[in-house]
Amino acid sequence: MTGGDGSIDVLHVDDDIDLAEMAARSLEREDPRLAVATEQGAAAALDRLADGTFDCVVSDYEMPRMNGLEFFEAIHERHPDVPFILFTGKGSEAVAGEAVSAGVTDYLQKKSSTEQYRLLANRITNAVDQSRTAARLDEERRRFRVLFEQFTQPTVEVEYEGEEPVVRRVNPAFEEVFGYPAEEIVGESLDEYIVPDDHETEAERINSRVQDGARLTAEPVTRLTADGTRAFLLQNAVYPDGSGGFAIYTDVTDRRERERRVERQNARLSALFENFPEPTVAYVYEDGEPTVVEANEAFVDTFADDESSLAGESIDDVVVPPGLETEARQIDERVRVGDAIDEHLRRQAADGLRDFRFRNVPLPDDDRIDGYAIYADITERRRRDRELRQQNDLFREAQELADVGGWEYRIDADELVWSEQVRRIHDVPDSFEPTLKTALEFYHPEDREKIETAFQRVVTEASACELEARVETAEGDERWIHTHACPTVENGEVVRIHGAVQDITDRKEQLETIRGLQYRTQRLIRASDPTRAAEIATDIASEALELPFAGVHLVDDEWTTLEPAAVTADGRDRLGAAPTYERTDPDRTVDRINWGVLESGEPAVVEDTYEHGAINETETPTRSAVVVPLGDHGVVFAASPEPNVLTRFDRYLVDILATVLTAALDRIERERRLESQKRLLEERTDRLDELVSVISHDLRSPLSVVAGRLEMARDGTDSHHIERALGAAERSQDIVGDLLTLAREEDRVTDLSSVALDDIARDCWRDVTTGTAALAVGADETVRADRGRLRQLLENLIRNSVEHSSTSPPSHNNAAPADPSTAGSAAASAPAATDDGVTVTVTVGTFEDGFYVADDGPGIPPEEREAVFESGYSTGRSGTGLGLSIVEQVAREHGWTVDLGESADGGARFEFTGVEFVDDPDAGLEWTG
Repeated sequence: MTGGDGSIDVLHVDDDIDLAEMAARSLEREDPRLAVATEQGAAAALDRLADGTFDCVVSDYEMPRMNGLEFFEAIHERHPDVPFILFTGKGSEAVAGEAVSAGVTDYLQKKSSTEQYRLLANRITNAVDQSRTAARLDEERRRFRVLFEQFTQPTVEVEYEGEEPVVRRVNPAFEEVFGYPAEEIVGESLDEYIVPDDHETEAERINSRVQDGARLTAEPVTRLTADGTRAFLLQNAVYPDGSGGFAIYTDVTDRRERERRVERQNARLSALFENFPEPTVAYVYEDGEPTVVEANEAFVDTFADDESSLAGESIDDVVVPPGLETEARQIDERVRVGDAIDEHLRRQAADGLRDFRFRNVPLPDDDRIDGYAIYADITERRRRDRELRQQNDLFREAQELADVGGWEYRIDADELVWSEQVRRIHDVPDSFEPTLKTALEFYHPEDREKIETAFQRVVTEASACELEARVETAEGDERWIHTHACPTVENGEVVRIHGAVQDITDRKEQLETIRGLQYRTQRLIRASDPTRAAEIATDIASEALELPFAGVHLVDDEWTTLEPAAVTADGRDRLGAAPTYERTDPDRTVDRINWGVLESGEPAVVEDTYEHGAINETETPTRSAVVVPLGDHGVVFAASPEPNVLTRFDRYLVDILATVLTAALDRIERERRLESQKRLLEERTDRLDELVSVISHDLRSPLSVVAGRLEMARDGTDSHHIERALGAAERSQDIVGDLLTLAREEDRVTDLSSVALDDIARDCWRDVTTGTAALAVGADETVRADRGRLRQLLENLIRNSVEHSSTSPPSHNNAAPADPSTAGSAAASAPAATDDGVTVTVTVGTFEDGFYVADDGPGIPPEEREAVFESGYSTGRSGTGLGLSIVEQVAREHGWTVDLGESADGGARFEFTGVEFVDDPDAGLEWTG
């Protein structure tokens, strides 16, 4: 093993002995402590190990007859504590994973530079140092455990929880003398178990002194055991902080007879054996075989079905799996001669192979058994250890990949320490010794002040900070870093500051690229047609990604061809005419890839077309490419003549570009549809205007002539036929007027103002032929409305009530309507006049959310109320069938809702809700339409 001068003996095994010897010389040159011996091949190395001992073994992986991992397993059986480093030229994740799983100490891949030997030397010394430290720690723990367990005086370890000394562990002597099993007293207050009631004050005083750090050498105390009170001399060993320690009791009372003590001890041991949580078996050697005498419940549960099947059986037959018989016999021999064993073993449990920590407890003076064998299941612990090693390896790799390094500054020593990664970020060698001054000089002149200010705030205010800044490396490069600092405070003062530094140069550059892409896409958003949008997108792809090949293919209307819409200049130079991708071409993989992207909606990435088994090298000059769908419009691609050059960020940029281009193409298509719809609407409007003109001129003028002629004819005769003809002519004029209103006034509410309901109701009454009807106005509110359109609404409702409730048609000598479109329709038959001559009363009133117009006429049957607002609906011969359609239209234009019901007098009641009332009649309102 290691010499007194601290040298490290290394065995280097390689099938290439020249390479092994060169490595040995390089390692010894890197670290003078290393003494490297070489062997060619695993077989010779095993012989060498049999003749001597080494602190570490370094082995190649690929060797004839026995590879590096097989060699490791052979060594590990005989020398489980010797560090083993796999130093191989065959580097792969599979080999590395297999090595870690097998338990190899370290794994290092060979490289062509001499730097590898410095790294290997560091790995060797670290592994050996860790092995020696672990060995020393295990030895110290073993010695302490032996001392504690074999100490003949009752000893207990306690920790104070407040004022109570809580038992953490006791030795067998304590259990024997005090009579309290460890499983009973551990975790409980020591004083509650062993301090008599009349000695509590004494115990409190002792506890106070111990917590103050006092050392007791021979304190006389009286303590309570399971068998009564006894006298002891108390000694202690106190933790430095007074939080606990060890109490040692020397029994100074007369001993009870030995036989009783032995019986009690045996009983406790028996109880301990039965209740011990780890699988334990009592054994005796018969003919050289460890034979089961008794097994506890945990052992039976772990290795067998029932205890009766174990008695008299060889332990090896029960627990040793095939292939490990030799190892088992070696351990048996060591146990038989009295060696204490503590090793990790693979054994056959009832549910399969598992890992155990094996320990034996020899009992040379026992007449019944030779000892106990204890098997602690450590399968899960070893799995967690492997996972932890893997996580640590991944963490180290993540630090390297993320360019993160650590630093620490010790204020009292004015010492700054950089990790290897921080040195690499600053482009300085490992020999560089930083100081605060030299570290600050690396920062860009414009950023130094904020760095100094932040650092001083950490020191003076003990507050953490983080910020971004630029550094100028030793090689003259400018880099962006993200750094943070955290203080360590002791006794109210900052004594140490530690932090991390991350190289974020790539992230900053990527952010600038994204901003540039965002700026460039503004032109794309404003593109007027698909071809122009494709050309702009292609230019952006070439500029932002700095890739020579980029282009856009748009699908034809039949969805059979992806036609080239735009391609970069480099692409045209290499491709000539840009290719067209046929949907049904089975011979071209490129066609299938592009169509697959369009139809699936998922991007496609080709790292290397030469390694893409289905792509013919003659199909495309590109070696790597990304193709992204453009919704239902087509695809956009970016490519390079070099393989494996497209990064995840490149793909991200293409995806952003595709998203913006898809939105632009959607907008262009939508605008084209809207333009087409606009043209169709204009054509329909022109035809409607033409129809209105025909109605207005070609129909209305002759009707006016007919009406005039009939009027003159009526003056000379009293024929009722002329009267009816005149009424029909007037009704025709009303229909023409209503048609013109419906055709011309749609969505014509343009001038909202404050309108008093009572005033406009009376104005409408004066302008409508009402005959013997009466008006009742119960509304003094003011509403927001278009006065002209509200007038049309009220006139039509008044006319509807009057004309369908009168006993006789109104006189044609009364005032004519102010607007030719004021006709209405409603009920079927008219009631008789009242005593005062009034045929119907029309009421205009308001309620909480609107106003109403009601009459006491015959009303409208419930089954017909839904149809009254339809154009053409009328139950009277004189109605046009359009008046209530106009009412519904005016209400809708104002945003009102109109409902038809029955009035209190049984007539019709039209309610308008959603009406805005005005407190200030003079307040205006601007209509935004």
